[in-house]
Amino acid sequence: MLNWLREFPDFDPADVLTFDVNHRDTEAFFDEIPLNTNVKGAYTVISGEEPIDVRIIGPNRKQVFKRKGELNGFFEFNATERGEYEFSFSNRRFVGRKRVLVAVQIGKADADFVTAKELSPIEERLSDTIHQLKEVEVESKFAYKRQSVHYKTVREAHSRVYWAALLEGLCILGATGF
Repeated sequence: MLNWLREFPDFDPADVLTFDVNHRDTEAFFDEIPLNTNVKGAYTVISGEEPIDVRIIGPNRKQVFKRKGELNGFFEFNATERGEYEFSFSNRRFVGRKRVLVAVQIGKADADFVTAKELSPIEERLSDTIHQLKEVEVESKFAYKRQSVHYKTVREAHSRVYWAALLEGLCILGATGF
């Protein structure tokens, strides 16, 4: 499980996407990013046992970020050019469909973060509590998505077992009737 707030304490993603990447396929999304903007993000495979490949390509078609064969990870870069950036997720090397969850924060988070020197001990505890609550919120979103995928898989398996049992029962009745 990704621990976003430990990796990026001020991570507050504005965009959270869930999409499927089929075998031998690549899914990409594009975002217009201003010059000198900090971009942070995290991704995880929430369905499928094998990893994916991740690439981020800048407006000049220069690669900004690349990871191969990971189930989850973080990325952070500073946009050195203004323009359209491509976030690409590939499943070319691995069999089966993958469901991927991606969260992206472009620019600073909405909340203002104060340094530890400016906080009193009580404020530090409150700040820790807020961070822990945000972590719980992010993890509960992940858990909900994972549970939804699991429920769908179980429902599909139940349907297949039901029809197989029905067909087997009809075959047994047909065989005993003859």
